[in-house]
Amino acid sequence: MSEEDFEELSGHIHANRTGLDVYDRHVYPKMFGYKDEFDYYKQISVDRYIMNCKVPVFCMGSVDDQVCDYTVTPFDLIKSKGSPVFLASTKLGGHGCHM
Repeated sequence: MSEEDFEELSGHIHANRTGLDVYDRHVYPKMFGYKDEFDYYKQISVDRYIMNCKVPVFCMGSVDDQVCDYTVTPFDLIKSKGSPVFLASTKLGGHGCHM
């Protein structure tokens, strides 16, 4: 990482008052070579791998999770025929609430 990139990213991090979205938008794409945050999200998403699971997978989360946005859960894949995934969720709990 160049000194110029480091200075730019440091400015974003120090000015951050909104949460993790600043990292997703400004830090991780540059750090790991993604085009932008949308390319980053697409590449790290588990939906590309769900149907490759060979054993049943139980997933549990909460609708109010601040880190893993419930609205982007791949429900269509989870509900599809042959999906090995069983999803349970609670209305409240936040991130990591069911560990």
